Amino acid sequence: GPRTILAGSTVTLPTKGFVKEDQGILGWALVDNATPSTSPSVSPIYAAGETVQLDTLRSAAEAAGQNVESGRSITLYAVWDTKYTINYNPGAQDTTGATISSISLGNNNVSLRSNGFTRPNYNFLGWSLTNNSSTATYTAEQSILTSTLASAATAAGQTITPANNNTINLYAVWQIKSHNVSITSGTGIASTTGSGTHNVGDTVTISATPSSTYHFSSWAVDSGGVTLASTTNSSTTFTMPDNDVTITANGAINTHTVSITSGTGISSTTGAGTY
Repeated sequence: GPRTILAGSTVTLPTKGFVKEDQGILGWALVDNATPSTSPSVSPIYAAGETVQLDTLRSAAEAAGQNVESGRSITLYAVWDTKYTINYNPGAQDTTGATISSISLGNNNVSLRSNGFTRPNYNFLGWSLTNNSSTATYTAEQSILTSTLASAATAAGQTITPANNNTINLYAVWQIKSHNVSITSGTGIASTTGSGTHNVGDTVTISATPSSTYHFSSWAVDSGGVTLASTTNSSTTFTMPDNDVTITANGAINTHTVSITSGTGISSTTGAGTY
């Protein structure tokens, strides 16, 4: 409604007061029926909540054709803009948590929400306009013009209409966690397999081949805290944890028994034993 402001002072423009379905007040103009596309070439748009010098506002009103002197009044007209709802979806079925929706006008920038979802064994990469994407188009807290986001969503196949509250859907993009497995060859081990990067939760198979005259002896977990299916088989498995793993394969030299038999006339022998 009308407000009385003293000359030379400032005025803070209202942030609300009118309601229009699927629309929001982008700001205020000095001509009627102004839109974001016609202002400010026709009239400046003052942001809702903006503080303006009354003398500056008066000069702009007169330039826009208002007869301020006769009624000593300045008329401001609401500039309406499409209001969008941005929903944040988990992007997978095995998630917990939630991310609150954003509401923004088309010609305002929106800061995308931080991720509120949790997914076991996965890292959050960002947001995408398509579900089950492996590539994030937007990062958390990224600022983007809402109308630009709406156009991109439409191009991605989303239907954005007043019937669905002009809803834009963003989907969380996930990347499974992975860590390094390092297999060290101990004494008597010629080669090993299983070293490299493995996804958390995967079953990792490791194996060791002994050197000539050696046989496989045992596995020793140096770091990583894993439980091996077998510590004495040359090929074994474990479940990849959420950290790096270091394991050593150990070998032992082959041994054989030497037996010396005392024949006729031999009172004693030496040399029998294991070698």
